[in-house]
Amino acid sequence: MRKKEEVFVHEFIVYFDIQKPINLNYEMLQADLNPVTRKWAIALFILNLIRIGVCFVTYFQTKYQLVSPLIPKEIILDIIAPYMLIGLVSVLLTIVAFALYAYSKFTFAIIICLLSLAFAQLYFYFL
Repeated sequence: MRKKEEVFVHEFIVYFDIQKPINLNYEMLQADLNPVTRKWAIALFILNLIRIGVCFVTYFQTKYQLVSPLIPKEIILDIIAPYMLIGLVSVLLTIVAFALYAYSKFTFAIIICLLSLAFAQLYFYFL
């Protein structure tokens, strides 16, 4: 007697007339050999570095511009905290993306860079 999973997989293969199994690892390896993928990884890596620089410059510039005896420090920290958070998360994700790039995993480096940029945009959007 077959397990339910085996029956489902067999019915799926028969229904969709699958001739050979799909090897995603092979397809991703072929994408990593593409020079365009490498260029996209470099471009997104540089874009992440620019985002990190902008976040930290904004953090320190706002911190030093809002020095006033009328504005409490808690308010200043509430205003500048998102920039520090986005900067730190972007730094961590960029380090991961650089490590993936160093090991020639350009597709995964692109995904991590895009996640970093998307996280920053969505965080400020929903803030």
